[in-house]
Amino acid sequence: MIVHVLMALAAVVALGWLFGQVFRYLGQPPVIGEVIAGIALGPSLLGRFFPDTAAFLVPTAIGPYLSVIAQLGVIIYMFLIGLELNLDALKGG
Repeated sequence: MIVHVLMALAAVVALGWLFGQVFRYLGQPPVIGEVIAGIALGPSLLGRFFPDTAAFLVPTAIGPYLSVIAQLGVIIYMFLIGLELNLDALKGG
């Protein structure tokens, strides 16, 4: 089980980094490439065109684990955004 979770996380990170670099080369923000990488690994593209690969890479049994990891990532990201938030700049002064 843990091997599948780590393999899925490695695929997400690697493809996100690769797409981010391609988009940076194209003069776009890397985060756009990372979002597109996430879409490419999801059911919209990978699941539709290569369902066997999607089932091997992200079996339904690890979905809840990936969801928890994703939620923790969002929480940490929002915390870091809050640390860098400048309230004086928001007030206009």
